Amino acid sequence: MNAALDDLYLVGDVFGDLPMEQASHVETMVAADKELAAKIAVMRVGMGQGRKRTSRGRAIRLVGCLALVVAGLGAAWTAFGPRPLLSDNFNDGWFDSSLWLPPSVFSRSMGVKEQHGYMRLLNRGYLVTRAEFADPISVQFDWSWSDFGENPLYADHLAVVLRTAAEPDADHAFEAKDGVMVKFNAWSGAVEIWAQPDGANRGSTKSGSLKLAPDVWHHLRITNDGERVAVYVTGPAVGDHDNDGPVLEVRCPTAPTARHVAIYNREQLAAIPHESYIDNVVIESLGRRAGEGGR
Repeated sequence: MNAALDDLYLVGDVFGDLPMEQASHVETMVAADKELAAKIAVMRVGMGQGRKRTSRGRAIRLVGCLALVVAGLGAAWTAFGPRPLLSDNFNDGWFDSSLWLPPSVFSRSMGVKEQHGYMRLLNRGYLVTRAEFADPISVQFDWSWSDFGENPLYADHLAVVLRTAAEPDADHAFEAKDGVMVKFNAWSGAVEIWAQPDGANRGSTKSGSLKLAPDVWHHLRITNDGERVAVYVTGPAVGDHDNDGPVLEVRCPTAPTARHVAIYNREQLAAIPHESYIDNVVIESLGRRAGEGGR
């Protein structure tokens, strides 16, 4: 709200107690400030302008109006406060090219397709953000996978790569060439973090600590403050990690040349396909300072 208009000044305007010149000033400020307009609207709807002005009624309305000022600020913050840097629930059945880049590598066995309210990743299907995001950020989404191999060795993997150019390496099973790798392994029941391409700063949960079963949704959240990367898992996969803390946190500073986020699944092995599903992707800034964010 503009510093020149305090709450009592607004109360006077709502009740019509201001001289014409001051009332005109309020209207001018409201027209230029969406947050202020939202507050005034809440106050006017809640209190009304046509009530009879008795001393007792005015006192009651004044208390109620001040309470609505607080409610109005909350409503304005919800409507006009910080928004996610990226949000996609995949409900429109269309690959949104304003948010995502086309796959940089493609074969008949690989695929990325939005359908049935989620994004389908097939055999190392790459989903890469069009924007690049400055640290610190969080990335969260829901993940499920299908078991087509009928053999636990062929369970799917899911990679989330931060601070990356998202260029697949054809010499290493099309893994991303650079960035911070967060790999969820449904066969070992573990998550690992390391820096590409040399595997530095590697950390891992113990085998079997995450029950990454197929055909159920697991909620994954990854935070990256520029120095440390932390992984949070909720849902049926929590296993031994029965608390709100991270299942894994690793110090992993890098000097990135790019800052895309990439998500992809396991490649096809021994003619066994791998298929994962991603939903409700949200990328947010953590403690963003003015002028920072996606670029």
